[in-house]
Amino acid sequence: MAQRLLRLSLAHYRKDSCSEESCHYFGTTLHAKQAATLHAKHGTRQYYQVYSTQATRDALDAFRRSLGADWTIDSHDLTVELYIRDLQTLRNIAADPEFASFYHLEEPYLSRRHVVASLGWVEAYVEEGRVVHVTDEGSEYRPVLQDFVGQGGDLESALA
Repeated sequence: MAQRLLRLSLAHYRKDSCSEESCHYFGTTLHAKQAATLHAKHGTRQYYQVYSTQATRDALDAFRRSLGADWTIDSHDLTVELYIRDLQTLRNIAADPEFASFYHLEEPYLSRRHVVASLGWVEAYVEEGRVVHVTDEGSEYRPVLQDFVGQGGDLESALA
């Protein structure tokens, strides 16, 4: 049986005065160790930083046009993804005094405007180039969706 994780995504713009290189320096040199240590301490299963530059957005836009797709290209510069078992993990992180220092560290680099947050659950079907969590009968994720999202289900417990 495959286990679902919640995914919190926070998409940030860098400040106008911050270059793409400076944004990457902030995330990898100034922030990564402190953030990773804090998240691991409180049970975060995975912590990722996703960087998007003008070059990656342009390449994606060219690909989109070649497909004839009507996509909107996200223009955020840095997206942080946290994979957790429940929202209590996030509450514990936010209550940790070390978490308050993140704001000061981010201030010269990340804009506070138009941060986009997303919360959902993950069902993985390809890992390391291999198909996973699928049988001839379908998905191995249990409980089935109706029971997972229904009253008293695992999702309700994870969000409590």
